[in-house]
Amino acid sequence: MENIDNKDFYIADAKSIIEKIANELNEIEKSASNANENSNTKSYYSDIDQPNEKRSKTFHFGQKYIKLNEETQNDESNEHVRKTVDFLRDLTLICWMGGSRLQNEVIFQQNQAFLNRIINYITRSASKGPIIVEILKFFEIIMRDNVEIMSKFLDRKILQNLLNQRTHENEKQMISRWVLKILYISQLYYSNTSANPDVSLEDYRNYIDDYKKIYKQTK
Repeated sequence: MENIDNKDFYIADAKSIIEKIANELNEIEKSASNANENSNTKSYYSDIDQPNEKRSKTFHFGQKYIKLNEETQNDESNEHVRKTVDFLRDLTLICWMGGSRLQNEVIFQQNQAFLNRIINYITRSASKGPIIVEILKFFEIIMRDNVEIMSKFLDRKILQNLLNQRTHENEKQMISRWVLKILYISQLYYSNTSANPDVSLEDYRNYIDDYKKIYKQTK
């Protein structure tokens, strides 16, 4: 292991965090499903005719219930988003500290389903922008040490679509920044390896800092 000594502890910690992220994503999806049900209910109450007082009371009660329910669900959803972001940051830190061997064991060997799930998550328009940003940060760390393996999972078309997305306007700049970093690392690695098959990952990592100069020119 490259940067940390207690391998088993960090592997166990990473596995625990992955489970927590999966649970939070489940809760977010559940909240989204409930929101859709609320939307359908709101449409029903909006279509109710109000010929008498009883019908009118039913209408106002329904609208009040929907509003309270929406506020509660929004609070819960925001809390799950916050927790997911925090857990992703913890996982990213562990993978950065553990380096290639920890990433191979925890991510590629034992948790491919989790990797595929978060890749799928960033492709959906209903996904939360802050979570997409943290997932991309996580991918960037993995790409540094396992660019060849990671590139087999993360299709360039997915990254290109994220660059062109208009759904998450508040996070657009951050999403673009991390997508460009990932694309740069990938392109740099393959450019070097195709020109010189004997180039090492350490050689290509020395070029990563040059990205900062290139990115500033694209702003």
